Amino acid sequence: MTLHVGERLHVDLPTAFWTFQPVGASQVLRTVATAWASPSTSCPPPMGMAGCGDQTADYTAVGPGRATVLATRQACGEAAACTGAAGRFELHVTVSG
Repeated sequence: MTLHVGERLHVDLPTAFWTFQPVGASQVLRTVATAWASPSTSCPPPMGMAGCGDQTADYTAVGPGRATVLATRQACGEAAACTGAAGRFELHVTVSG
């Protein structure tokens, strides 16, 4: 993905099991906020609300270069551990001046 300095990026991952990691290139992409959005009707019982909701993060492009938005999770469903790429979200961002 390509952004210009000053543009914002919003990432919304569809379960509360995700955790956004700090951006390594903070001189390129700055984290503005991370949040958990409350569950919707898309997660009815019997799930008991486990994992329901979204994890979101907002970023601002602050300088030219490359950065990676990374989120990880250990659980991929009801008592199921993630394997392989299922537990990792990566978005490569290039910021131009």
